[in-house]
Amino acid sequence: MSSLSQYEPRSGGLLGPIAVILVLLLLAAVGALTYALFQARGDLAQATEVIITRNKQIEAEFSNVQQVQGERDELEATVESLEAERDGLEATVESLEGERNGLKATVESLETERNGLNAAVEALRAERGGLEATFESLQDERGGLEASYSVLSDENSGLRATLQALEAEKTSLETQVEEFKLAHGSVTQLEERAEGLRAVIAGLEEDRMALQVSSSEMFPTCTGSMEPGITCLDTVVVLTNFRPEDIAVDTVIAFYPPEQTEAGDGPPVLHRVTDIKIEEGVHYFWPRGDALDEPDGHWISKDNVLGYVIELQQGTRPENTALRERVNGAREQYVSARGKMLEARDKYDDTLIRHCGSVAAASSCATSQENLAEIRAAYDTFTEAWDEYLNAVCEYDKAYYHGTHESEPLTGQMFDPYVAPSACSQGG
Repeated sequence: MSSLSQYEPRSGGLLGPIAVILVLLLLAAVGALTYALFQARGDLAQATEVIITRNKQIEAEFSNVQQVQGERDELEATVESLEAERDGLEATVESLEGERNGLKATVESLETERNGLNAAVEALRAERGGLEATFESLQDERGGLEASYSVLSDENSGLRATLQALEAEKTSLETQVEEFKLAHGSVTQLEERAEGLRAVIAGLEEDRMALQVSSSEMFPTCTGSMEPGITCLDTVVVLTNFRPEDIAVDTVIAFYPPEQTEAGDGPPVLHRVTDIKIEEGVHYFWPRGDALDEPDGHWISKDNVLGYVIELQQGTRPENTALRERVNGAREQYVSARGKMLEARDKYDDTLIRHCGSVAAASSCATSQENLAEIRAAYDTFTEAWDEYLNAVCEYDKAYYHGTHESEPLTGQMFDPYVAPSACSQGG
C-alpha cells in the first residue's frame, strides 16, 4: 500500500488550476454577457429613439394624409359645383342660340322692309319734281276758275231776276189770254205765242238749274289729318252739284273711301286733292290730309265724291276742344315715338354694318366681345324705342277712333264700340 500512496492525488493539486481557469472563463463569459447586455441595452435605447422618431413621422404623415383627404373632399365638392355650373351654362348657351336665331329673322325682315322703303323714297323723290311743276300750273288755273265762278255767280243772279220778270210776264199774258178768250173766244195766234213763251221759259229754267249753287254744311271730325287749316272746331260749306272737271289739284273734297259703301258706314273724309286722272271718261282723285306724311293710298272715283269745300267757318264748334287736344296730343306722341324708333333702328343697322359687314351677317358675326356688347346695347335701345312706338300707335289709334265718331253734332248716332288692334293690349 505504501508503494501506491505516491500516486494518489494530493489535495489542491491539479484541480485547483482548472477550477481557477473555469472561474476565469466563467467570469469572462459573465463579463462578455454583461457587455453584450449593455451593448444590447444601448441598441435598444437607440432603436426606441428611432421608433419614437418614426412614430412622429408617421403621425405627421397621417396628419398630412388627413389634410390631403380634406382637400380632396373640397375638390370633389368644387368639381360637383363646376359641373352644375357647366350644365347651367350649356342651358344658357342653348337659350342664347335660340334668341340669336330669332334676332336673325327679325334683322332679315327689317332689312327687307328698309330696302322697300328706300325704293319708295326714291320713287317719291322722282315724282315730287313733276308734282311741284303741276301744282304751280294748277295754281294759275285755279285763279282763272275762281274768276269764272264769280262771273257765273253774277250771271246766275241776273238770270234769276230775268226769270222772275218772265214768270211775271207769263202770268200777265196768261191772264190776258183768258180774258181775251172770254171776250173773243179762242185765238190760235195767241195760243202759239203762249206756247213759244212757255218754251223760252222752260229753257231759262234749265239754264237756271245748271247755274244754281247747291251746297250743304259739313262738320270735320277730330282726326287731326287736316290740321291746322281745317279742324273739328270748324264748319265747312261743300258745293254738292259740282262738275268733276271743276275739281282741280289742291281742292279739298268730301268723299267716302272705296271700302265705305254708304253714309251709315262712317262720316265722309275731308282731304286735299294732290293728283287727278281720267280713265274711260271717269274722273279719279288722289287725296291726302295736310297733316299726313303719306297719301290716303287709293284713287277716289267721282261717284264717291260728295262735293268740294267752298267756304270755311272757323271756330263754330268750340265744344270739340278737349277731343281735338286729345287726338292731336296722341298724334304728336306717335310722330315723336316713330322718329325715335327709326333713329334707333338706323343706329342698330349702322352698328351691325360697322362690326359685321352687313345687317344680314348679324347671326354669324365673328367679332370681339366689346363689339358684341355694343351691338347688344344698340339692339336693346331699338327694342325699347319700338315698344314706345307701339304704345304710341295704339294710343293714337284709340284717340283717332273716338275723334272720328264723337265729334259730329249728331244726336242718337250709333256706332260699334272701339276694339283695339291685336298688337295693342288696352281697350276703348
